[in-house]
Amino acid sequence: MFLLACLAAVSRGVFEVTVGKTAGYAIQLGAFVVLTLVLLAAGARPGPRARVQCALGYGFVVVVVASCLLTSLVQNVGYFWYYAGVMVFFAAMFVVYGGLELPAASRIAVGPTLSLVTTALVGTALLQQFRGWSVLPSSDEASLGGTVRPASLTGSYLHYPLAAALLTFLLLEVYRRGRRTYVLAAAALALAGVVLSYSRSGYLVLAAGGLFYLLSARDLGARLRLVGAGVLAFVALVSLGLGRAYFDRGLSSFDLAGSGNDVRIGLWHRSVEQWLGSGLLVGQYTGMASNVTRNLGDTTVGVVESGFFQQLLSFGLLGVVLFYALMLGVRAGVPREAAWLRAGMLGALLESVVYQSIEVLPYVFFFCVAGVVGQSALESRDGDVRERRRPGRLLVAAPAAGRRVGGGGQRVP
Repeated sequence: MFLLACLAAVSRGVFEVTVGKTAGYAIQLGAFVVLTLVLLAAGARPGPRARVQCALGYGFVVVVVASCLLTSLVQNVGYFWYYAGVMVFFAAMFVVYGGLELPAASRIAVGPTLSLVTTALVGTALLQQFRGWSVLPSSDEASLGGTVRPASLTGSYLHYPLAAALLTFLLLEVYRRGRRTYVLAAAALALAGVVLSYSRSGYLVLAAGGLFYLLSARDLGARLRLVGAGVLAFVALVSLGLGRAYFDRGLSSFDLAGSGNDVRIGLWHRSVEQWLGSGLLVGQYTGMASNVTRNLGDTTVGVVESGFFQQLLSFGLLGVVLFYALMLGVRAGVPREAAWLRAGMLGALLESVVYQSIEVLPYVFFFCVAGVVGQSALESRDGDVRERRRPGRLLVAAPAAGRRVGGGGQRVP
């Protein structure tokens, strides 16, 4: 079920050309729900953050309802329920994956599953980018002057790099625990897919997550290996004649007058002005700046190019605080030993402030299941058995029978 849910999370483009976009969304959400129910039915129990996550979830629902009512009164529109419903669903997933312990996660073979999904995802993207394979929709061939920004299986050239970036950190954590070569190869493939995609949002997740890992990793050797890998990757790109193009693309994120940035900043200013003229604590523009609404409701709705400002307009200051607190709660539920996971999740959170990703299902899915992956990597056969045999710990076998000495039948261990 974990494999099917992962494949569904990244395959909206496949569903779009077979059963339609709306049905594709329904299949993705349905697979997420079924996986969650399976994990719950297999023995879920409250975790240390269960009460906090539930309280945050209830509070967010109250704010969403209040914002919807205010939006209906002030704006006289009705399509906001699409966005509100999706955000309440995501909040419920944050409550489950941040507040509950899911022992069944230890029985998931995360290494083979994530490696297979990554190979399918990035392999399809490379075919689109370098072989012109155009069966699946929504690759971008215009914004960079003919250079293809692939959508892969996801149905969006913006969704693909986010999924690949999060998969990079998930796979690195699995590899750190199990030292499986094929897992490391899949992590390298996911990383290469993000770099080759020309996606500044994907670059930000990788860069911020890598920086957070350098700051938080306890092992100096791990930090040095990460720096060395980055230098080698840069040298490889330069030697292939590709370094300048990707380097310039990354640096363009800091150019306020660069391609797309001037529009993005203008949208941010406008969203702040709209929020200051609204109810502040709750929103009165619910769903009126969202791709979810555009895809499921009104195609005339715009965007604000920021998950933070999107929630600020939709649900006000209270909604922003509660939503991001729920996401931080999911990260807090990941074991502290899972340094790659925790760093990648922080990188993803930072990225959502600058880019509009909190409504992207692959982003939310892989963010939620990071704890499941961490637990499985620690406890399953994909885990590193050396975690259970720490250096310096004396391991003594039980004296089941012992041996006889002397003639009196005395046993000594």
